[in-house]
Amino acid sequence: MEHALRHRVAKRASISLTSRDLQDLAAISESPAAAFALNIDRSTSEAATLHRIFELGVLRAQELLDEAGYAELASDPEREAFQQATRARRRG
Repeated sequence: MEHALRHRVAKRASISLTSRDLQDLAAISESPAAAFALNIDRSTSEAATLHRIFELGVLRAQELLDEAGYAELASDPEREAFQQATRARRRG
């Protein structure tokens, strides 16, 4: 279950962590359930753990962007008019 970097590292960046972030990271590192949920081994390095958390954060951000896009499409008046016209054509 070890999570290793799948791609060659292009840049090593520093990251600012609050005391809360450090507490969360420690809790994740000590928790078998968190390791399972993140698909990492409890012996995974801190850097690899942070990278995995970053990957999951990016996925969640993409989901939120998709949701916002769908909401925008749903509220588009032209889309509603198009759907009404399509329904009317189907009815005959």
